[in-house]
Amino acid sequence: MRRTANISLVVADNTAAYDDLDNLFSINKKIYLEIGLFNTTNYYNDYPIIWFPQGLFIIDSISLSHDTNSSNISLSLKDKMCLLNGQCGGMLPASVTFHEIEEV
Repeated sequence: MRRTANISLVVADNTAAYDDLDNLFSINKKIYLEIGLFNTTNYYNDYPIIWFPQGLFIIDSISLSHDTNSSNISLSLKDKMCLLNGQCGGMLPASVTFHEIEEV
């Protein structure tokens, strides 16, 4: 099952260099995504937010829009399968077994 995600965020600092390759928001960077829900139950009282892991995602595209006070960043994410099927980062040339380790 393939999954995608879209994230939008507002950055208050307009002086940041968004075109730098070492920036956190650049294409083909990996993001571990979790979804948090406020804990409104009587269980797990030590955790005000309960986090559910969604897996590893790759940044596919980025769009920027600037305002006088802030910048808006929109990220389009794909799940890590895009690294294996050639959409992002290459393709496996033949069938590969990932769960076996060969010893010489």
